[in-house]
Amino acid sequence: YINVGAIILAQGFELIDPFTITELGFGKFKNVITSLQLERIMTKSGPSGGRLVRPSDDKEPEKIGFIQCVGTRNKEHNYCSTVCCMHATKEAILAKENLPEIEIKIFTLDMRAYGKGFEELYQKAKNVYRIDYVRSRPSFIEFIFYNNYITNGSYKFYQLCHLYYSGNLISTMT
Repeated sequence: YINVGAIILAQGFELIDPFTITELGFGKFKNVITSLQLERIMTKSGPSGGRLVRPSDDKEPEKIGFIQCVGTRNKEHNYCSTVCCMHATKEAILAKENLPEIEIKIFTLDMRAYGKGFEELYQKAKNVYRIDYVRSRPSFIEFIFYNNYITNGSYKFYQLCHLYYSGNLISTMT
């Protein structure tokens, strides 16, 4: 036995290079960001002092769309990374606590709430925070210049908002 105050479990993973998934607009549209970039924006020591703002103009977004399963559950990586659904849910709740009136949609193939208390957090996100989970997998993102909308052709995402990549973890554990 070891007498310690905490145990840190550091699982192996690597991030997918978002520049390799060009159809979702990362690097092309300033408000399409990764989960780590969103986390950095919302931290007190971040570039906006913890304020949730759009990278394009430092204004508060009215709506945020989270795109799940980016880079996983496909031909190259046919597995679920198992952490992204709850990570997006946590980030969405933090965004709602930062900006209570913000509209948030999480676009996901399905919800995977694996761990203890995860199903309860998912239900709280839907019922208390009013986070909307949409069963879909957007295949591309466009920016419509005349009305400042980001869209995938059939669903208007959000006027000058964040689109956020989640599901971009590749397990290095075998």
